[in-house]
Amino acid sequence: MKKNIIQILSIIFVVIAQVSIIQPLFPPIRYLNLPLIIILLLIIRGNYQLSLYWAFGSGIFLGIFEYHRFGMDALIFIAIAILINFLYNNLFTNASMVSLILLGIIAQSAYIISHWLLIALLFYAKIYPFAYSSYFRFSMIFQEMAINLFFLIAWHMLFNIKRNKMQEKF
Repeated sequence: MKKNIIQILSIIFVVIAQVSIIQPLFPPIRYLNLPLIIILLLIIRGNYQLSLYWAFGSGIFLGIFEYHRFGMDALIFIAIAILINFLYNNLFTNASMVSLILLGIIAQSAYIISHWLLIALLFYAKIYPFAYSSYFRFSMIFQEMAINLFFLIAWHMLFNIKRNKMQEKF
């Protein structure tokens, strides 16, 4: 019970940091996607069930704290978690840096494409309120990929350094 409450509070903290600290910053830092990076790191660490909880929770809380896409992020994050887990278990079985980079590129591409497709679908179904063309900035795709890959690799390396130091002590 205590672990579940800590995980829920961690999800809320990460989502609040995403919405209130990271998004108002200057580009390309504003394109950092903390929940997606954490979901990827959880899958690579072998904690698939926790990554699904993070995908659902961060998607729901992003929907609560952002006004225009309730439920979309939860569906996208869960689909990406399932896709990345399948790819990691079947194709990228070694935990190398190349696998991490490729899985990061695939996850970020899947996030961008599925997000755009859902917004286009909702706009053309007359459910989504603003113009389809005003939402897309194709010039920012590579900046978004680069900043998310940079932070994914940096956090992965920091975790490995911390884990190695902990193993040396015991």
